Amino acid sequence: MLALVLSVCSSRLFTKKSRNTFCLIAGLIAALAACEWLSVYLHGFTGGWTVVSCLANAYIFVTAPCLAYVFAQSFPNSKHNRVMLGLLLFNGAFVLVSCFAGFVFWIDTDGNYHRGAFYFVYVIVYVASFAYMLAKLIATARAMQSRRYPMLFMCAVIIAFAVVFQMIDSSVRVIWVSVAVAACILYIYYLDTFQQVDALTSLLNRRGYETAVSRLAEPATIITFDLDSFKQINDTYGHLAGDECLRVVGRAIMIVYGREGDCFRTGGDEMCAILKGKRTDIDDMNSHLFNRLDELRKSDERLPHVSVGYAYYEPDKKSVEEAFAEADEMMYHYKERAKALRAEQSE
Repeated sequence: MLALVLSVCSSRLFTKKSRNTFCLIAGLIAALAACEWLSVYLHGFTGGWTVVSCLANAYIFVTAPCLAYVFAQSFPNSKHNRVMLGLLLFNGAFVLVSCFAGFVFWIDTDGNYHRGAFYFVYVIVYVASFAYMLAKLIATARAMQSRRYPMLFMCAVIIAFAVVFQMIDSSVRVIWVSVAVAACILYIYYLDTFQQVDALTSLLNRRGYETAVSRLAEPATIITFDLDSFKQINDTYGHLAGDECLRVVGRAIMIVYGREGDCFRTGGDEMCAILKGKRTDIDDMNSHLFNRLDELRKSDERLPHVSVGYAYYEPDKKSVEEAFAEADEMMYHYKERAKALRAEQSE
């Protein structure tokens, strides 16, 4: 956990919110492990030590479900979920009452730990919080075009195995070691995902684009995009307005084409999509993009028009470079045509 904190604090990929959240997660895991060790150590101690053991167990039962929720808040644009917050608050109150009523757990006069009749309530809340975290993680991965789901599945299996094993035999203490391992795997996943994403548009970046092109071996549809008169937008309204236009266009491209392939920002105002197979509905998809941008333009006149070109890549007929050149040629043809048409309309 210390190594994780040091890595997070020295990384430039994290926002202040994400950095603080990861440090909090590491601290919570360390505290949970310490409380579990203390609970085991105090097993059989009587007198005032039963109070200490009770407090240590209460901390574990209150904090453990919160851990997954806190991790979910480290994701970009994460907002608090009232249902989950309510569930966590209920669990916290229920556990605190259990310190006196023994609903979830209780410590007998001989200092021995026992599970209460309503221990299953804690298990339900814990599973719900973990499922919430996974759902948020998968949604974020999809938004950032990350399809490395086996890593997420591995984390789920590690934690689920530890929980089930410890429920079967409470004398085996492996859950927080498993959670620590899962947290490190998720941290690696987090870093790997963000290194391939363009920070401004949330499309895959140039590195991701070059990697995808180098691995392209199956038939694909290549689409290239270029924002019309983008320099004029920067010069007239400023670079912040230009950045906002890139964000909006990038989001529109992702919505229209993202389910069918990968979308990239290749540099400046140039973007690209690589779709699997030879698409016969590409003109319909392009029309969907234009219509979407027209609707967005009603609320922001600065939003530029976008020129689009496409070509089919078939390995046995042409090289990747030839396919991209063909798509660019079409795009620039439409760009000049649209420019001439707008010039005629302005006269």
